[in-house]
Amino acid sequence: MRGLLIGFLVLLLLLVIAIQQALQPRFATRLILAETGQALGLDITADGEPELQLRGTPRWVIRGVHARLPGTSRELLRAERILLSLPWSTLRSRGQLLDIERVELDAPTLDLDVLAEWRKSRPPSTGQRLPTLTRGLHVMRGQLLGNGWTVDGIDIGIPHFAPKQSLTAHLRGRYVAPLLQLPFDLQLALSEPANNAVLGLTGDVTPMASDWKMPMRIRLSAPMHWGDDGLRLRPATLGANVRYQVSGGDAIPFAFGAHGPARVSNDGLHWPSLSLALRADGVVPNLDAIGELAATQHLQLVIDGKIQSWPDAWPALPAPLSDSRSPLAFSLDYSGAFDFSDVVALDVRRDATRFDARLHVRDVLAWRDAALAGSPLPPIDGRLSTPRLEIAGATLEGVEVDLDEPSVPPAEPRP
Repeated sequence: MRGLLIGFLVLLLLLVIAIQQALQPRFATRLILAETGQALGLDITADGEPELQLRGTPRWVIRGVHARLPGTSRELLRAERILLSLPWSTLRSRGQLLDIERVELDAPTLDLDVLAEWRKSRPPSTGQRLPTLTRGLHVMRGQLLGNGWTVDGIDIGIPHFAPKQSLTAHLRGRYVAPLLQLPFDLQLALSEPANNAVLGLTGDVTPMASDWKMPMRIRLSAPMHWGDDGLRLRPATLGANVRYQVSGGDAIPFAFGAHGPARVSNDGLHWPSLSLALRADGVVPNLDAIGELAATQHLQLVIDGKIQSWPDAWPALPAPLSDSRSPLAFSLDYSGAFDFSDVVALDVRRDATRFDARLHVRDVLAWRDAALAGSPLPPIDGRLSTPRLEIAGATLEGVEVDLDEPSVPPAEPRP
């Protein structure tokens, strides 16, 4: 009996030591990350000192987290710190419950190219279970890595998250591309956290480059769908109040609205069927147009529309063009930098008059005051044709005028 008792005590001691070892933060962290990595098809490690708190609501903190594609050094995700707080009921359920109190991520970096590759390697999903976050999610100092662009300084605050319930979030950050930056501070609303939901965005974005900026207050709403090719908005309705300002110049205010199906992907924004309205007082004309837009490494805009009337801030037209009240039909084709500093191809028609032009927007804006510019002719390369023109009391018929502007390069032939 004495030997059995000693043997039992030894087994009990070993069991206590095993339980203590299992509850050690390092051991538990390695075990949980290994199981999670196997389930997700990733190599997940943590090289920082973990914390495991079991009193009250259990809380687990891991530091120096790296999630890589198996057998490679390519990181899908890394984070300085991840906090997971979840109730005992979730732990006891062994995965049947997904109730979580709070999730925090410090300085996470997500590589979208690696994410796309990882998603292709995963088997088709027959369904997904989303957790409930009773005290929400907070992301601090996050970063997204795209194809030639990044979003840094990401701060996301979600006060509450639950499947089948509406979601609100506060988003801050800065989009950075080689020639463009775009800080943003937005309020987001979703009808529910699902691939097919209704999206609403309001807030401030400020596209800017070295010598210009364009602060705007936006309002966006759209039914959305997440897919392998990005986020589709079907359709998107966007409105914005804008102030465009070049360094050393006066701000130019205007408002615009846009509508149509759009797609946001790893390489940028694509708006292949766009309806556009522009409203302003001053140099910006009131116009309505349709066309297409792409904002990737550069901006592409092709639209056709009508300018309702010749703006008073523009140089006065000679008679009889000035007497006409017909809208001005126009076509615009632009491919270049986001600040419209490259050449704009513009075709304007009113009644029987037509003007085909190529120009730099900034040069034309600077020329508006002809007395200061020292030239009666705008810095435009193009041709004007009209049946009749009255200049300085003389009437000219069958008029064709060619304008040659050396600063505007010749048009390149289309492929």
